[in-house]
Amino acid sequence: MIAKIRGILNEIPDDYHVIVDVNGIYYEILLPAIIMKTVKDRFQIGDEVTFSTIYDIESAGGFGKMTPRLIGFLNDSEKRFFERIIKVKDYGAKRAVKSLVEPLEQIANAIETGDIKFLSSLPEIGKRSAEKMVAELKGKMTGFLPEGNVVDSSMDESRMPDFKRNAVAALIQLGYKRTEAFRMINKALKRNPDISLTDELIKEVFRQPA
Repeated sequence: MIAKIRGILNEIPDDYHVIVDVNGIYYEILLPAIIMKTVKDRFQIGDEVTFSTIYDIESAGGFGKMTPRLIGFLNDSEKRFFERIIKVKDYGAKRAVKSLVEPLEQIANAIETGDIKFLSSLPEIGKRSAEKMVAELKGKMTGFLPEGNVVDSSMDESRMPDFKRNAVAALIQLGYKRTEAFRMINKALKRNPDISLTDELIKEVFRQPA
């Protein structure tokens, strides 16, 4: 069993594979989409890299061809996430590699909050697979979230209008944690849902109840 590989990044031949030179032995490693994005952003050809790996065998079904492969991750947490999510019935490693295109903590949060719409928008995951993920994994993914906190998907920054996103940034600059900032803003908007400006929202966050 190969648990980790450390060597020189030799080549990125396509969107899912890297070649790593380990003392003259060249390992081909399959990377999930979001891991590949991070690798391309963080490393250049010739850099030293370390991957936590899973040894997987793809079967063509029945007595067909068995294809061994190494699937790589940049840390053990990503590896554990992958191992857990591929246990979902009829999902598997091949689909997971292509479907994990968003940050893993965001996917974990979507599972914990039952965000079927977000999960089914990922490649290779339709509504039925998304529903299976939630049914089988909800309550088991908090370990992959920052400080174990689940964030309401309605407070996902990628879906926020600018005035909300700016308010989050302002609260973080004041020293509040990201999840705490979300909760404060959510409460403020429940009190006053007509707010549409950042300054008004910040004032409402700190407004003392009468």
